[in-house]
Amino acid sequence: MLLASSVLVMSLVSHSELDQFRELIYHDAKKSLIFYDNFKERLKDDTSDGSLEFRRLALIGASRANDFEAQTTISQHMMALNYSDVSKESKAKVIMTFGGIYLMNRQIDEAIKHFKCAKQLDSRPELGRLIGINKAIAYMKNKQYELAFQTMQAIDDSQLDVRAKAVKRMIEGNFLFYEHRYEEAIKAYQHAYALYRKEDDHLDQMRVLQNLLFASVGAQNWHVFDRYYAYIVENQPQQGSEENRAWVAILLKTKRFKLGELSKDEYLQNIEHRIARLTHESADEVNELSLMIQIPLSPPVVPVSIHSLPNELGAAWCTDSFQSVQIN
Repeated sequence: MLLASSVLVMSLVSHSELDQFRELIYHDAKKSLIFYDNFKERLKDDTSDGSLEFRRLALIGASRANDFEAQTTISQHMMALNYSDVSKESKAKVIMTFGGIYLMNRQIDEAIKHFKCAKQLDSRPELGRLIGINKAIAYMKNKQYELAFQTMQAIDDSQLDVRAKAVKRMIEGNFLFYEHRYEEAIKAYQHAYALYRKEDDHLDQMRVLQNLLFASVGAQNWHVFDRYYAYIVENQPQQGSEENRAWVAILLKTKRFKLGELSKDEYLQNIEHRIARLTHESADEVNELSLMIQIPLSPPVVPVSIHSLPNELGAAWCTDSFQSVQIN
């Protein structure tokens, strides 16, 4: 998760254009790539800090849109231009972005290499806090929920921007959820949701809404469930990933089963085909659902798609960091 900071902006891209691009990325990632395409020719040979920042933002947009082809193309453009003369701070932001993408793809070793590289390039405390957040996310990916929680608790909220605060609340909610402290998890998720709404970030809002529905089922808090399910239906029925939408449908059926509106056979008939189309990323959630309903469920069988970025910038900018994957 990337924190905002000032950048050196070239004359070819204005501050307002960068701000517009950044806002579009979190509001509609696919449209942000069209915005980027309109600037590619203008930026073709530019190797300034502003050009690098624009391409970094484009990489985030491509990642959020799950457009692997665009990620590859943008990465290749960055490598071709090299950007050897830009500031270390600008380089560090790019390396953190690559690390974040690797982290989301569960390529933990690659992510850690890039976080170390960024730390070598930029020793400012705000980057250290950002690395701490990403370490917590890595712990979550490795199912080390308590370590993730402890890592985030050590980071001072007053030093975080809105998006980083939202991530912190999400991690706290996930820890509480897997501890079966559902009402506390609901409060953490509600806080995260309010923060993501400030950012107008529809994709992450949907992720939080899914978690709210899940925790509400665990707590059998149908008032909270109905409130947030209604919001999904009224405001964001097509937002989120296919996996996210499948979970919303599964959780609605689970609520109806819990309330006695569906028999066991009707319930399983409604959810088993949806679970079968989930990826391994949802294995822990399926296991938790099985515990909630006290019915054995087959785990999801679809493998997670791993995309390797053609990225050599980290190795070029800080070779030493790529010899070890241990974060200090």
